[in-house]
Order: sequence, then structure tokens, then C-alpha cells
Amino acid sequence: MTELDKDAHYLRRTLTLAACGAAAVAPNPVVGCVIVGAAGNILAEGYHRRYGGPHAEVEAVQTLAPGQSLAGATVYVSLEPCAHQGKTPPCADLLARLQPARVVAAVQDPNPLVAGQGFARLRQAGLAVQVGPLSAQALVQNRRFIGRFWQGRPFVTLKWAQTADGYLARADYTSQWITGPQARMQAHRLRARHQAIAVGYRTALHDDPRLDTRLWPGPSPVRIVVDPHRALPGHLQLFTDDGPTLHLYTGAEDALPFSTPCQGYQAISVNPGGPGGWPGAVLRTMHRANLHSLLVEGGAGLLNAFQQANLWDEAAVFTGPCLFGPDGVAAPKVALGAPLTTLPLGPDTLSVFGNPTLGFWPSLTANQGPAALGAVEHLLD
Repeated sequence: MTELDKDAHYLRRTLTLAACGAAAVAPNPVVGCVIVGAAGNILAEGYHRRYGGPHAEVEAVQTLAPGQSLAGATVYVSLEPCAHQGKTPPCADLLARLQPARVVAAVQDPNPLVAGQGFARLRQAGLAVQVGPLSAQALVQNRRFIGRFWQGRPFVTLKWAQTADGYLARADYTSQWITGPQARMQAHRLRARHQAIAVGYRTALHDDPRLDTRLWPGPSPVRIVVDPHRALPGHLQLFTDDGPTLHLYTGAEDALPFSTPCQGYQAISVNPGGPGGWPGAVLRTMHRANLHSLLVEGGAGLLNAFQQANLWDEAAVFTGPCLFGPDGVAAPKVALGAPLTTLPLGPDTLSVFGNPTLGFWPSLTANQGPAALGAVEHLLD
């Protein structure tokens, strides 16, 4: 096995470890770390478990045997070690003190607080640093974190469930499940991977959703409802349950009050006449609030608005075998192209698409070329 093959092998392990923290670390990235001794034996492993907790490098170092020397060892990490004091001390300083022979990272951290400074500190301490093996896979795994810095806006996933004949709902909006239990669990897994979830006025009114992660482990996202006239009734579950923060995006500051008094929400007045319309206004406000990923769940009007503004990066489309035509509510007409991956879920399927024109995926392809095509294994992380 060549040195490059060894590096790729251990970095692949760091990505597997990193995925274990996917539901608990946002707005931080997922990161895994493996420390390998001079003889090729794994000395320690770790991953970033929760936001505010020890980073992957610290988790790994804490599991080393007492008095273990790192002379001749290699530290593998899926993302550049941090170089700034945040909720925890800089990991680059920790590794510099321990003096392993090498640090091999899959990809550089695009956060301006790091952005190569971690590597610089390691090199200044005399450590050999290598960057790049499995970089495409690492970028895909952390695309919601990295995409925000690449694009200057939150990473946006469009999600909907459609019938086999291409409808979101019946024409009268009577509620009926389109997909089965496995698909609904995967939908909640998607919710747990995003910091915020958005629906429009009609979806909130007709479906009365909770927008939580009750079917999958992990924190429920911040809930966003686009209600231009602030006229939703206060008896909806979004306003009466004990769910996470609810942000209600409205138009003018003198928007109408709720038809029923309710509490537990924050009304955010925006200008939908600015760049990108409602989607642009939502994303700019989210960006300022350090929310780096958004799952848009519906309805058709809001999904189409994000598509028409070309402010989306990924689309997760669940398709069930039932038929609603010919008078149902049509699914969004998005130029999706070929799916990045398709997952069977009992009688249903989940197809994941990347925006071919604007967003993370074109940037990845431009930077990684053919290597990007092999990175989709981490789409469900």
C-alpha cells in the first residue's frame, strides 16, 4: 500500500467518525480524527460530538494511553485544525505541542477565522502538513457548513414528497400521506441535518405541521413560516406546541395581527421587493443570525419561489406510488437533471439532486473536477 493509499484509508475513517456527530454540532462542521502510530497502529480516535464540546482532535488525544508519545505518528483529520479561540482552545496549538511527525487533513476550513491559519501554525511548529486526499468527499460531507462561506448565504435544500404522477396534494388540500413510514423517517433525518426549516402560509394553514424531528434523533430546526400578511390563526400547532423557535416572516411592519392571540414566535419584517424576493430576504436574515442551512419543505409556492430565484443547492424528492391527478397541486417544475443518488425506501424512493447552475455543486465540480462525482457517498450524512 502506497503512502497515498494509507492516507486515503485513514481519512476515510475520519469521515465515518465525523458523521456520528451530524445531528448535534451545527453551526460547527462535523469533524473526525484518527491518530496513527509510526508502526501503522491506530493509537486513538475521536469526533466532534456536540456544539460547544471538545473538537475531534481533543476527543482523540483524550483517549491516548497515559504517557503515549506521538513521535513519528500521523494525525489524520477530516477538516483543517482550528486556529482560533472559540468555545474551545485552538486545536492547531494542541497538535503543535504534542509534536506528531505529520498532520494530514482532507480539506482546508473556509471559515475566515481559520482558512489556512491552522496549517500555518503546524508548519511553524515543524510538523509536516499534507492537504487534499478525499477532499471532495470531505467537502460534500460538510457542504452545509462550507457552502455558507463559499456563497455568502445559507445552504438551501428543497424537499417535497410527490405522487407517481407528479402532485404534492389534492386540489382541495385534504391531507393524505403520499409516502410511507421509511420515507417519513428520512424526511425527519433531513430536518435534523438542517438548522432551519421553512414552509409557506398555505402549508402552515392546511397541513398544520409541527416541523420537528420526532421520528429521528437530533435537535429540531428553527421553524420559519413565510406569512406575508401575518394572518395565520394562532391555534396552529406551530404556535401552541413546545417546539423550537418560530420565526414568522412578514411584509410591512404594520402587518395585520394574528386572528387568534398566541405567543412563542418572533415576527421578522422584511422587504420582499429586494434581491431574490422572499427567498432572498429569508436567506439574508438567516445569514446574519449565523444559521447556515435551510430545508424548504413547501408548499408549492415557496418551493417555486426559491427555484425561480435560483437560490437553492440541493433538492430531496420523495416519490410515492399513489396517484392524485389530474386535478391535484402540481409538484415544483425544477430543472433537476440526473439525480446524484437514489435511495429506495420500501414502496417509495428518495432522489437527491444538485443545482446544476448556481450554488455548492457547480463550485465543487469547478474545484474538484471528476473527483466530485465520487463524493456522493456522504450525501446522507
